[in-house]
Amino acid sequence: MRALLVLFVVVGCERATEHQPPPSPTPPPVESIDIMLAIDLSKSMEETDLPRDRLDATQVALRKFVAASTHDRFGIVIYAQQAKRLAGLTADRAAIDQALGKIRIGDVPEYGTAIGDGLGLAVDELATSTAKRRVVVLVGDGDNNWVTRLDPDQAAAAAKKAGVVVYTMLVGNDSTADFGGMSTNPATFRSIAATTSGEYYPAIDAATFDRGLAAVRTKLDAHP
Repeated sequence: MRALLVLFVVVGCERATEHQPPPSPTPPPVESIDIMLAIDLSKSMEETDLPRDRLDATQVALRKFVAASTHDRFGIVIYAQQAKRLAGLTADRAAIDQALGKIRIGDVPEYGTAIGDGLGLAVDELATSTAKRRVVVLVGDGDNNWVTRLDPDQAAAAAKKAGVVVYTMLVGNDSTADFGGMSTNPATFRSIAATTSGEYYPAIDAATFDRGLAAVRTKLDAHP
């Protein structure tokens, strides 16, 4: 009798197992992307064609961009007449957010725009990264007029050689000229993006700034 009862239990368990759905496949792990933000702090970033000015618009947009990430590491380079590392690569997005909020014109000498040096330093910061994808988001008003180490073409070539993709964001719409006609120059940012297999995005107002960074986010989240 006991043997018969055990048989019924075994058969019942087998039938129940037959009707259970197969386990869901485990999703593949999300790969982290290492992203350096290279931000122009030259005097022309005080132009008010974007509210409250170009720098403030940059801070607002980049803070939203960082907050939208769930798995990437970020670092910050600032540049004007000189380039300076503000934050090394970290997964601590709160620390990056705080650093972005504290950026001010004058954190580096502001009379001059060394785009090549800023990009070159951002690429250097990614040199020790083991991430499969390494990216620079280069933000500024696009007019290079100072070189200490690398000009923009040299920096773009270094990024390409290192396998770093550069997305460029050109800030400003030239509706004001408070600083003697310091206007935007898209040619430099277009060239850097093209050389490194990135994309160029104009940020003429808050909406286009957000759309450009959303497009970058979409590209980063896509499979390589």
